[in-house]
Amino acid sequence: MVKPTGGMSILVGSKTTPLLECTIGEYFDWVADKHPDSIAFVSKHQQVKWTFAKFKTEVNAVARGLWRLGIRKGDRVGAFLPSLVEYLLLLYAAGKIGCILVTVNPAYRAGELLDALKLVGVRALIFVPSLRGSNYVDMLKSIIPELASSAPHNLFTQAIPELRSLIVIDNAPWSGSQPFDFASNPWAVNWKDVSVNNANAIEEAQWRQAARFLQCRDIVNVQFTSGTTGRPKGVGLSHRNLLNNGRLIGDKMKLTTRDSIVLPVPLYHCFGLVLGNLAAMTHGAGIILPSESFDALSVLKAIQSEKATGCHGVPTMFIDCLNHQQFSQFNLSSLRTGIMAGTSCPIETMKECMSKMHLREIVICYGMTETSPVSLGTATDDPLVKRIETVGRIYDHTEIKLINPETNEIVPVGQDGEVCTRGYLIMEGGYFGNEAATRDAIDADGWMHTGDVGVMDSEGYVKISGRIKDLILRGGENISPLDVENCILGMHQVLNCSVVAVPDPRFGEAVCAVVILKENAKLTADDIRAYCRQHISPHKIPAYILFEQTLPVTVTGKIQKNVLRVDAAQKLGLVKAESKL
Repeated sequence: MVKPTGGMSILVGSKTTPLLECTIGEYFDWVADKHPDSIAFVSKHQQVKWTFAKFKTEVNAVARGLWRLGIRKGDRVGAFLPSLVEYLLLLYAAGKIGCILVTVNPAYRAGELLDALKLVGVRALIFVPSLRGSNYVDMLKSIIPELASSAPHNLFTQAIPELRSLIVIDNAPWSGSQPFDFASNPWAVNWKDVSVNNANAIEEAQWRQAARFLQCRDIVNVQFTSGTTGRPKGVGLSHRNLLNNGRLIGDKMKLTTRDSIVLPVPLYHCFGLVLGNLAAMTHGAGIILPSESFDALSVLKAIQSEKATGCHGVPTMFIDCLNHQQFSQFNLSSLRTGIMAGTSCPIETMKECMSKMHLREIVICYGMTETSPVSLGTATDDPLVKRIETVGRIYDHTEIKLINPETNEIVPVGQDGEVCTRGYLIMEGGYFGNEAATRDAIDADGWMHTGDVGVMDSEGYVKISGRIKDLILRGGENISPLDVENCILGMHQVLNCSVVAVPDPRFGEAVCAVVILKENAKLTADDIRAYCRQHISPHKIPAYILFEQTLPVTVTGKIQKNVLRVDAAQKLGLVKAESKL
């Protein structure tokens, strides 16, 4: 066990087990050849169930098809997709031919999509025609006026000069939408024509030869930060970044070929792509996609039908599963582990996952896109209190320190400080096309400044208090929203809660709790304050309490506190409505 020395909040992870120094494509082939008959992948909505041997065949077909399109090392290939098997085919194909998979949030609107594609200069974009009411074809037509007069593979647009191919995966067979009309859209390339098994001897030799010259430090993936202010930044991640992080996560979960993980989190996000997919693949375990996008009932059905041993999710996903009206009808006893991450994990939700969903070995992971993403995590055999109240300890091959953000000095154990990390996991490609932002995030000594506030105990466990920007400064005292949230979530009538700062003429900022009650629950603001008085300090008790039916969340389930702060202040009459703009 790595513990802090000298009473200061700094740790260096073990380096006993060497890092993997190969590409994602090489390691995938090694696993597939070692476990050819193990189930690698299940997509319930697509009715796909593949062994590693079958998966490898399909990956090679996509690699062959992309090469035939002229995609080469360093070319950016965008995936504007929901949770589909094609997502992972693209990742492993990129790992073999050296292109860079750009994972794009399917919730993006036209302007956001254009910004993302233009920033990284995609050469090809793979997408579905529509999803959950979003018409991606109309969206692309609005940002590419030349589309109507374009031919397949020969697109030229001023908006995205590098873009040449738009490749359509027709999701009509499983989404219930209308089939895509390729005849009426001559610019569109059919995915089925890209994923080819008819090998050309010369092309086959070319792409396989190119694979041998790839390096583990080559960039293989660009993910966009889910920033709540300004435009998202593209994070360049290498084979070495992602592969090792996935392997170390799987080690913590004690994954084997006997495991299968239900993955309702989106694959464009590091949670799905690394904590889910790569953690499983590196250990010969299987991945199960329950639906195109999160649906609690589909998750419960997938666990039962596939006898899954694990389930990942952000807290809101687990809350929705636990409170689904049909929850009691499902047999979830096959479960043992999973990951809860993405945002602060309520203590009561963790306890219910362990007791009601049989996730006795569920773990917590902490990190950020820029760190591949995990730097801290609990282990399956950590004491229950540590798995509930902390984000665990340092991962191997990682350094961590907690500093005073104003002086950059390391703080003593037990004192709040900004979490900083260093090691193999720091984004090797930096922020794509933005060297200035990269320098701002990573200091001259290689430390990534996360912007998160944490406290380290004498055993090296870290508890995250929240984002520096989310702390509530009331009359000169810092209040962690998480402390108040965990208190209110201890009330059995409360389904969810988020705490934000609102303006206050006397104290500068005041505590505001936005609460969602369980169905048929009856609770007043006075009831909540009375409960808080018994469990937290007086200055943390919410001055304002709002009852809502929903909370604003991102597509990954993170509560949008920036949106919530503005909405709460407006509803309380503390700011003018115009300020929301």
